[in-house]
Amino acid sequence: MKEEIKFRVKGILELNFDNPNFSIDQLSKEIGLSRSQLHRKLKAETGLSTSLFIRQVKLEKASLLLTNTQLNISEVCYQIGFTSPQNFAKYFKEAYGLSPSKYRQQLLIKDKQVPKVAAVIDTPTTIPPIMTSRIEKPFSKSLLPNKFTTFQLSTLLFLLLMLLDFGRKDVQKK
Repeated sequence: MKEEIKFRVKGILELNFDNPNFSIDQLSKEIGLSRSQLHRKLKAETGLSTSLFIRQVKLEKASLLLTNTQLNISEVCYQIGFTSPQNFAKYFKEAYGLSPSKYRQQLLIKDKQVPKVAAVIDTPTTIPPIMTSRIEKPFSKSLLPNKFTTFQLSTLLFLLLMLLDFGRKDVQKK
C-alpha cells in the first residue's frame, strides 16, 4: 500500500502545530526521508515546496479555527505555529484574499455568528457522506472530556477524517 506523503506530512504537522520551533529537518526525520527526498516527493504530489506546503496546511488550519472557534487572531496564529501575528496576517491575506479579521467578519455576516466547535463535531456534514455509514453514533460534546482545548478537538477531528479517508482509498483500490 503506497501512502501519499502529503497525508503523512499533514498528520505530523497536526501533532506539532503548537511547536513553533518544529522544522523541516525534524519533519523529514519523523517521515524517515532526507530533506531533499521529502522536498522532491512533496513537490511531485502537490506542486509546492516543503515550506510552502507546510504554510498551506497551517493556513487551512487557521481558516478552520477562525470559522469554528471564537479564538482571537493572535491565539489562532500561535496555535498553528506562527511566531508573528504580522507574518500570519500577511500570509493569510495572500492565501485567502482577506485579512484574518475580515475573513471572520464575512463569516459573521454570512452566518450571523461564529459556530461553536461542538456544533462542528455534532454536524454530520463535516464527515463526507460516503463515510457516515461507518459511524454508528455521531460524536457529541458529552462524550468528550471537558479538558480538551478547541485546538485539540479540531486536530482530533482532522486526524479521524484523515484515517477514514485512508480506509476509503484502500477499498477503492481493491
